[in-house]
Amino acid sequence: MADSKNNSTDTAHSDDEEWVSKTQRKKQMDELQHIAEALLQLSNGQLAKFNLSEKLHAAITEGKRLKKREALRRHRQFLGKVMRDEAEADISAIRQRLDDMKNSRQTNTRVFKELEELRESLVHGGNAQVGEVIAQYPGIDTQKLRQLVKQSKKELEKNIPPAASRKLFKFLREQHEEQNEDQNEEQNDTKVDIDVSNP
Repeated sequence: MADSKNNSTDTAHSDDEEWVSKTQRKKQMDELQHIAEALLQLSNGQLAKFNLSEKLHAAITEGKRLKKREALRRHRQFLGKVMRDEAEADISAIRQRLDDMKNSRQTNTRVFKELEELRESLVHGGNAQVGEVIAQYPGIDTQKLRQLVKQSKKELEKNIPPAASRKLFKFLREQHEEQNEDQNEEQNDTKVDIDVSNP
């Protein structure tokens, strides 16, 4: 009687483990198909930055040519199976690069909005706002800044196409990018100094 009870318990445990295993496999397949879908949305230039295996790259390239919904659905399932054969380290690298691209897009959107708000404050503000921008970007060409702000104000007053306003935005974006490059170089120099001092 005890053996029968133990056998029933073992069978129940086996069923539970099989159910968990199936659930995990489905979850893994869903994630791989999600990654495959993200890869399909990339341009050829963006895709070239990924170190994909020949088989996976060919499958992605083929998927990008498909237009019909049902064909795409079947191909995404196929891509999931292809990716399941890839090394876990390779999948992790793909996932990390996709995350980096997403974060970069979010950062670019945030910066774009901030620069737009900065431009609007200059066009609708006065010398105080110009002074704040000069303080924010110490190396900025102050004469060019004031000239673009002045021209942008005139465009606003006369209700004419915002050519100078667009130039002002581009000018501010260039200042932001140059400042970021300088900061990155300083960080890299600091890292080198630390590495040298700690052999």
